[in-house]
Amino acid sequence: AKVETNQTILNVTTEGNGSVEINGQTLTGGDVLVKTGEEVRVTVNPAEGYKVDKVEVNGIILTKDNAASAVESLAKNGYFDYTFWGDQANSIKITFSKVENSDNPTEEQKPGEEQKPGDEEIKEELPQTGAPVNAASMGMLGLTSLLGGLFLKKKR
Repeated sequence: AKVETNQTILNVTTEGNGSVEINGQTLTGGDVLVKTGEEVRVTVNPAEGYKVDKVEVNGIILTKDNAASAVESLAKNGYFDYTFWGDQANSIKITFSKVENSDNPTEEQKPGEEQKPGDEEIKEELPQTGAPVNAASMGMLGLTSLLGGLFLKKKR
């Protein structure tokens, strides 16, 4: 295919769940024509539950060191502007990764906490059982510690 001199083919690939929007075209892969020497806006749309893991342009992963403004714009706005040139094969690869719930443990603790109205009292009782009282064990012991605490109180 003959390409206009002021245009170049940009090959787009995505990994994981999400799409890229370039020149009003939304794609998960394939070729899109872009103007050379002009900023092209690349909008990155992760699917629900996914985040942008990395962006590679022409085989180079964009980092704060080599493309600070692009990385910043991506984090803030979900897009970045990039100027492509016609003297090379232009490619862009976006990797989307599942959002790992790094706050899983706290999620599990929350419902437990709500079930323990006497939270403070129970914590005072617990040392008698010899159970270490820290957030992690509270989360893991969950109901057992709650029942244990109530049981201790009743016994008196």
